[in-house]
Amino acid sequence: MTTTTPGIIERYVRLMTDRLPADLRPKPCDTATIERARREFRRALGIELPDAYCRVLVVADGVDHNGLTIWPVQQCNPPFRQTLVEANIDLRDSFDENYLYLAQLDEELYVYDTRTHEYLAIEFVGKPVWAKFASDEEMFAFLLERAWGEHLA
Repeated sequence: MTTTTPGIIERYVRLMTDRLPADLRPKPCDTATIERARREFRRALGIELPDAYCRVLVVADGVDHNGLTIWPVQQCNPPFRQTLVEANIDLRDSFDENYLYLAQLDEELYVYDTRTHEYLAIEFVGKPVWAKFASDEEMFAFLLERAWGEHLA
């Protein structure tokens, strides 16, 4: 799996969002917004919002890049149709209630399994697990690198 270095998550999010016209760039979240998002996530889903997700929010409230979606935490505008909590409620209802959904890259879902306490990459169709991560940071670094690398292909 990916070896993370300090700031790698923030660097990839900046690379992805800086490519957008200024009026379409998602705004960073301030500390109060991130704390509110943590409380809402915990209240709605019964678990803590991963720190790596909060590191994304410091740079941008949501990422939409080359098939990658990291949902925003605030009420959203296009290209986002749902917030993180809304997406989780829908996916837990229609897909698998044991996962917390943190990102989607094309037909891949990046999740936290509440039964095994593991961060996983799964396929949307059939739900096979194809990668396990030691931490939320490792998973986010991997998926961001994957989305950016595919952009260069």
